[in-house]
Amino acid sequence: MTFGAPGLVGFMLVTGTLHTGLMGRQFLDAYREWWARLGGWLAVYACGWVLLFLLVAYMSAWLNAFVVQEYAKHHYRLTVSGVLLWVASTAYGVLFGRSSATGLPIPDAPLKKKIPRWAARATPYMFILGLLVGLSVLSARVAAVLYGEPFTFSAASDYVDLKVAFAWIGFAGAALLLSWRVDINAFSTHLLYRNRLVRCYLGASVPGRQEQPFTGFSAEDDLPLSSLQIPLTSSESELKARPVVLLNASVNVTRGNELGLQTRKARSFIFTPVHSGYTRPLPGRLEQESLFSETARAGVEKPGTENGLSLGTAMAISGAAASPNMGFYSEPALAFLMTLFDVRLGWCLANPGKEKWVRGSPDVGFLCLLRELFGAASDESKYVYLSDGGHFENLAVYELVRRRCKLIVACDASSDSGYKFADLYNAMERCRIDFGVEITRMTWHTVPQNGHVSQHFDLCRIRYTPGNDSDDGVLLYLKPALKGDDPEDLLGYCRINQSFPHDSTADQWFDEERFENYRNLGYVSALAAEKELRDKIADVPA
Repeated sequence: MTFGAPGLVGFMLVTGTLHTGLMGRQFLDAYREWWARLGGWLAVYACGWVLLFLLVAYMSAWLNAFVVQEYAKHHYRLTVSGVLLWVASTAYGVLFGRSSATGLPIPDAPLKKKIPRWAARATPYMFILGLLVGLSVLSARVAAVLYGEPFTFSAASDYVDLKVAFAWIGFAGAALLLSWRVDINAFSTHLLYRNRLVRCYLGASVPGRQEQPFTGFSAEDDLPLSSLQIPLTSSESELKARPVVLLNASVNVTRGNELGLQTRKARSFIFTPVHSGYTRPLPGRLEQESLFSETARAGVEKPGTENGLSLGTAMAISGAAASPNMGFYSEPALAFLMTLFDVRLGWCLANPGKEKWVRGSPDVGFLCLLRELFGAASDESKYVYLSDGGHFENLAVYELVRRRCKLIVACDASSDSGYKFADLYNAMERCRIDFGVEITRMTWHTVPQNGHVSQHFDLCRIRYTPGNDSDDGVLLYLKPALKGDDPEDLLGYCRINQSFPHDSTADQWFDEERFENYRNLGYVSALAAEKELRDKIADVPA
């Protein structure tokens, strides 16, 4: 079993290679390329087969032979130290996956910053190897119970019994039953995250709020996203006064045939009170395919979502940073590790372009979970995997530029102590490539000089139509930074907490002092931009 199938594949590859070579010039290049690609994939699968079966069928026997027999005196010490090292590396990988350091490496970063990233990228592979070894030992123990004899080299090739087949059927049945009864979204860490966001940001505006005494939560805090849509019968004054709520997310495409997504690995997904969905380019055409459905009908056939998607769910998806599939931050080994430990803030939602939209989450989530596990999310499946909008574009400028807004105010609250402006430049690149819209900086006030900036904001020109200045828009870009004339307590707090105002976004436990200083900085920044903003609003046609 271990070497027979790969050996047969190897024989076929040798035969195919000889056949291709002997055909010579009579074999067209297209045929040769097809056979070369087939041979490459067969070789990959054959090597994977050998490695997997070596771990499953022989690892336990090897451990018994080389560890127990050769190092009997040190067996306990070796085993405990090995397990502790494996646990420590796994914990480091999980914590790194949740941290703000997760992302694309910076080429010019110092070595002391690169080493932790290299170590963190290696830990998922160590975890997978340790897991497979552990499963191999466990399967050997199960086999010993079934057959009443220890697992040895000779026994590894002689175990053929219906008990093993029945055991496999039982495990498969249990997996299907659990994936049917246990909702893939309800039992992730998403709800833990969402409930606290809803309590903090939505519950604060509920008059006469009555919380559950034990949990501190209230079902009245959340509301259907569709309830925020502006009725068509609204007066002109109401239309001007009420904002249109747009919540940005990313639909992950970590596997697919579109070469343009090899780096992005995601598309922009947007939630609105009326419709939710995303667009994608049609092959060979300039038009975009719109995959949208009514927000009010999202998951209406499932208990608890009869009124469609809630505002709290959309808000939590929009901020689901720690997810196995994370757009251009995605790494297959890290996805495996985070899925196995349920570090899954993302959401598996019915594809708005498919007929399953009214079902919301999948009835049987096993396949969706496997896609998360192996980093194989797609936008063509019946259910798509949504995560933080920052996994595609972090300033939420992209969808506003798509709608050709004349005035856009963007608050960059990312951790950027080096003032690299990576999120701003990423938004510029996305808009230029996808819409042909150039965004250029007109001022450079937010670049620190001697530790302080000259202003809390910058202005950028949005060139919607080349050669037509009247069609231009303005982006007012707010950046957390300190001016020399800011309040003394703000400047003093920066001397105490040198990471302020760029604390890691992984730190979600702000004390009162830190929270107040961030609030005050936001107030001072907005006040500084008030006059500029007022003038720009006056220039926007009604």
